[in-house]
Amino acid sequence: MSGVTTGLEDSRVVCIGIGSLGSAVAMQLARSGVGHLVLIDYERLVSANLGRHILGADDLGKEKAVALREKILRDLPTVEVSAHATFAEIVLQQKPEVFEKADLVVITTADWQSEASLWKAKSGGTSWNLIQAWSEPHTQVGHALLAPAGAFDARNLFSESGDFKHKFTEWPEGGIIPLPACGESFIPGGSLGMTSIASMVSQTALRTLIGKADGATWISSINRPQDVANLGGIYHGPELPEGLQQALLERGWPNPMDRAA
Repeated sequence: MSGVTTGLEDSRVVCIGIGSLGSAVAMQLARSGVGHLVLIDYERLVSANLGRHILGADDLGKEKAVALREKILRDLPTVEVSAHATFAEIVLQQKPEVFEKADLVVITTADWQSEASLWKAKSGGTSWNLIQAWSEPHTQVGHALLAPAGAFDARNLFSESGDFKHKFTEWPEGGIIPLPACGESFIPGGSLGMTSIASMVSQTALRTLIGKADGATWISSINRPQDVANLGGIYHGPELPEGLQQALLERGWPNPMDRAA
């Protein structure tokens, strides 16, 4: 099968968060040859998700984890996929074997309670690698923090509410946009930007699974930072060389004492 990385058939990945980023990462990993996936998400697909989620209108109202499991099995029936329509913390407490069997855990929830619970578990030392990944508003910038097997804790890189201390952009109202009359809110961003960030996360995951990722790593995806101002934000991340429109940066974790790298 074209595009499949060899040696991944026995790999086990737990994907926490089956939103616009997590769903794309899970599907990319399945199509790249990862043989065993566990999908965890308590939410259902709503109409506001459709613009950039890989699930479609036929899945509206369905639990995201269950619906994505069905899609992966239709497209790639040789992949073993299980789904848990609940919170990651509940699976971690009630079914610890899900994590104990994993090679890699990828969390993309943008929910600090879930993320912090994973880092707390990770700080005690685990056999599984951990990637926390997210998009900044408008998907011009995305980040991933990779922690290999062992004891690592990135909680000091975030505020008490889960705001990354080293973000590259600032937005009015934190970039959160409420949807009129429906009680929902979302972090804006286009599907193309999310696809680029998902590819960055998936590449990091695949390198980790085949043993080519070294140490605690911070990876950032940057796309046309000059457009941030046009979208109403302020960019204070690394400047790109003249003529370069996109960049992937990979380095060690940021210094907790510095505001930005």
